[in-house]
Amino acid sequence: PYRRQRQMCIRDSNRTAAKLLEYEENEPVRLFVEDAEVSAALAGNETASVSHKFGEREYMLRFTKVEETRVLLMTDVTEAVSAARSKNEFIANVTHEMNTPLTSIRGYSELLSTGVLDAEQTQAAARTLVKQSDRLSNLIACIINYNEIDNDELPSYEVNVSRLAKETLDILAPDIAKRNIALTEDIDPDISVSSRHERLGEVLGNLIRNAIRYNKDDGSLYVGLKRRDEGGARLTVRDTGIGIAEENLERIFERFFTVDKSHNGKNGGFGLGLAVVKKICRKAGWPLRVESVLGEGTTFTVDFK
Repeated sequence: PYRRQRQMCIRDSNRTAAKLLEYEENEPVRLFVEDAEVSAALAGNETASVSHKFGEREYMLRFTKVEETRVLLMTDVTEAVSAARSKNEFIANVTHEMNTPLTSIRGYSELLSTGVLDAEQTQAAARTLVKQSDRLSNLIACIINYNEIDNDELPSYEVNVSRLAKETLDILAPDIAKRNIALTEDIDPDISVSSRHERLGEVLGNLIRNAIRYNKDDGSLYVGLKRRDEGGARLTVRDTGIGIAEENLERIFERFFTVDKSHNGKNGGFGLGLAVVKKICRKAGWPLRVESVLGEGTTFTVDFK
């Protein structure tokens, strides 16, 4: 840019920059005039960098002085900023999740060390210590498992996912009965998927456990595994639970995100289950979809190749 009649204009630019800046020849650029931070960087004599959003994308604007001209380099940093934000959120969430059991463990350990508790209180404190230690161990195991999925290069083999789905429902039957949830099981026999037992178990287990955890008492649960005419099979897990707000439909797959904070930690949940499911499905090439109506329920589908 250079000064012409006290207005800052563009001498030369590529098409991408011109489009972002909505540049019209011999006309002042609105961003240079209306954004105080950009205007200050443009008017200064030192190299300066300013972050700015164009639509949904985030850019770093770097202004460098060359003689009487300012050179502007605009770099799309959306992915880098998103990765940094995700990393910071992950660290903050891990710290929060670990702090809860650690605080409890420390508190009860200090109480035990004073010797003021009677026998019954000592037993209760010991049970709490074991419970919170298990929760901390499970959290660490979940984080390790999540991070290892991308580096998992073990060979796949044919897994009878029909049998695995029935086994998963048998294991979770007490939880279903406890909530008085009506289960509809619609599973075609002997459907095989090329994967590994533990990975398919995580997909089935996490989706069904979520459908129980976020369901309503006396609600219903549908678990279907059906062959598809075009090949492969479709897993459907549908509940009549609390549902998910539209603005959270993508966020539910983020690490440590829970749709109902009052459920956070209930039944051993950390908000990692759906993140694990998404990661496994993405790596295997299985389309994963979610549909939900707030207050009415949620449906997850996975298409196995």
